[in-house]
Amino acid sequence: MERARFKVTGTNQSYDLAADPEAPRAMDEVAKTAGNIVTIKGKLMPPKDTKTPVPIFVLGLIDRGR
Repeated sequence: MERARFKVTGTNQSYDLAADPEAPRAMDEVAKTAGNIVTIKGKLMPPKDTKTPVPIFVLGLIDRGR
């Protein structure tokens, strides 16, 4: 399975997405919107090692987009 990625519109930044333990089914909803412009609710928890990529822990979808 391909890793879920979130591209920030208007930038060259993208982030890996991960299921947040508080909302484990949120990633199922995100997967249904692949390829669409969406707004997600999530949190970043940077690791102590600043060279490690920081995933967005997905809490839910705010807007399903188009």
